[in-house]
Parts: sequence; C-alpha cells; structure tokens
Amino acid sequence: ERYHHLPNFRRRSGIPNSNEVFNYYYSSLRYTIEITFGVWKNRFAILSHMPKYKFEIQVQIVCATIKIYKTPNIHLY
Repeated sequence: ERYHHLPNFRRRSGIPNSNEVFNYYYSSLRYTIEITFGVWKNRFAILSHMPKYKFEIQVQIVCATIKIYKTPNIHLY
C-alpha cells in the first residue's frame, strides 16, 4: 500500500513539526481522493475508458455522472 505510513502518525502522541503536519494532511487527502476516484471509476465504466472525445465533452460526461450519482433513486410504478 502506498500510504502505509499514515498509521504511524496516529500512533504517536504528537506530530513534532509543521513539515510533518503538512505531509500527514497531504498524504491523507491524496489517499482519500485516490479512493474516491477509484470508486467513481468502478461505478461508471466510461470514466475508466474515456473515448477520444474533445476535452469539453469529457467534462460534460464527468458532470453527467455526478448528476446521476446525486439524483435519488426514484422508482416509478
């Protein structure tokens, strides 16, 4: 795992200097972002294999997946 060092920060009673504080939060944020994108790509396969569309179209596709994700599942009977 790339972020094997994160638990080391949690075990210590304090973080000694501002550089280590920055590194800790930077690593934590990066880990969270990578996990989020991984989940997103698994849910919407088009994001993993984006066709050769113009950049503007790719942005629209990503925005559409966000809209789909945020829309509640409403079953019409």
